[in-house]
Amino acid sequence: MPDRYIESPSSFAELMSLRRLPNPLNNPGPEQTSHFESLAPPYPPGEGTRAFGGHVYAQSAYAASQTVDKGFVIHNTTGTFILGALPDTPYTYSVRHLRDGKMYCTRAVDARQSNTIIFSSLVSFKRDENQSPFSHQPRPVQQRYAEILGGTRPEDWPVSPSVDADWWVEMGVEGREFPGVDVRKVGMGGEREEDGEFDNLYACAHMYACDRNSLLLIPRALGERHWTSMASLTLTVVFHCLGEALRMVDWDGDGDGDDKEGQGLKKKWFVQEGWTPRSAENRAVHESWLWTPGGELLATSYQDSQLRLTRGTGEKL
Repeated sequence: MPDRYIESPSSFAELMSLRRLPNPLNNPGPEQTSHFESLAPPYPPGEGTRAFGGHVYAQSAYAASQTVDKGFVIHNTTGTFILGALPDTPYTYSVRHLRDGKMYCTRAVDARQSNTIIFSSLVSFKRDENQSPFSHQPRPVQQRYAEILGGTRPEDWPVSPSVDADWWVEMGVEGREFPGVDVRKVGMGGEREEDGEFDNLYACAHMYACDRNSLLLIPRALGERHWTSMASLTLTVVFHCLGEALRMVDWDGDGDGDDKEGQGLKKKWFVQEGWTPRSAENRAVHESWLWTPGGELLATSYQDSQLRLTRGTGEKL
């Protein structure tokens, strides 16, 4: 592990931190390309040998956000997981500038470890148009599950374990604290934000959180307790709202006094509603809706995964 690597930080901003690399002289392709390297190690769920996939997914989008003009915010990211990532090897990101428009711009990102591509994504950004000529959405989760959610504070619910599987819980293994997010809040840190300067970081935090334990819902829904392999193949997150709806901190609200930075900021709690609509051929789909505290549908996720309940005969992914 490189000397500059430290234990995974708890702050999401530190977890996503990058340094810009110089462009190589033989930069391939006609598009402008920017290069970055990660500064913090990803988390290995279950103390295993593979890094959490949500890290490279979110950080790829964050690297892309460093190449767009102010005012452009992530609204759609589709990523393909090619190889399992190692927790002790830096990521390098190559960001190709595919298009820069007045309202939308697009980036293609390849993430590498040891000069091998392990993840690839398309990230689309847009400006806030500050108008809503039409709007529709499903009935808010807070209304549909009022009997369960009503009358309780988010802090009253137990923290989701680092591996949310029945056998893991029954073993009583606590594991390390999941960095960056704990499914209830994100420590963004820093000074008071102005003009949405952290909106892409908030978007990446939502993307990071939506991948945490998402696939583990599937075997539970299928009534299966054991599997031989599980891995993300593709993940798409679409944000339906920008601006204030993305933000995880109420800078103008009264603090609750328990934030780690001691700033007394009021945290905003979001609800992820997940389900699995289909499984077959050693694959399964996870879908989710991400709801704001006020009942706005903020984002939709769609995740295609490998799920193998029995060992195959010499097959490789």
